[in-house]
Parts: sequence; structure tokens; C-alpha cells
Amino acid sequence: MTLEERYRSAETRDLIVILEAPEDYTVDCVRVVKEELERRNLPDEEIIEVAKELVQAKVDLIFKKFTPYDKITLPSSTFVPKEDIKEMLREAYNAYMGKRGDMEFDVWLYSFPAGV
Repeated sequence: MTLEERYRSAETRDLIVILEAPEDYTVDCVRVVKEELERRNLPDEEIIEVAKELVQAKVDLIFKKFTPYDKITLPSSTFVPKEDIKEMLREAYNAYMGKRGDMEFDVWLYSFPAGV
């Protein structure tokens, strides 16, 4: 089975997964997948929607393992603009900080008033 035959029957999402991580695949594979995606003539919005789901999964994984000492690296994407990725990261960070804030111990809630 050739690469062309293999990817002709692949789900669109699987093709986008490959193009979102081209470093994990051979040059020939990436070329064939690009050609197949172009052959399908899908609307850009459909491709970007799937790519955003994949980027969101990467962002979620970052904050699943995140500690305040970690350096946050912006996930890359072939289809999603960098500004959109930054916004996704900001939202996830703010959600993380909100959850973290709910678990903080507030000493002022449990201290005795001065002079009592």
C-alpha cells in the first residue's frame, strides 16, 4: 500500500494531526498528507476548527502537569494563528490561577483580631 492509498481513506482529523506535528513524520508522509488535504478541498474554517481542538488539547496538557516553576512554551500549529494560541494559553492560565486561588489558605480569615 502506498502512502497515497493509505491517506486517501484516512479521516480528515487524522490528516490534520499529522500536519500539526510534521516533525514526527517523514517528509514524504507530510507531502502526501498535504496533497490529500488539498485534494479534499475543505473550507479553511473546518481545518482550523479541528486544528484548534488539537491545540487546545496541547494547552490542557500543559496545565494538567503545570507547576509555578515551569516555563510555559507556546504550542505550535500549522493552521492556527499564533495570536489565537496565545489567547487559548491566557484563558487556560487564568482558569488555572482561578482554581489555584480557590485552594489557597487565607491566613486573615482565621487570625484573631489584634488586641483581643
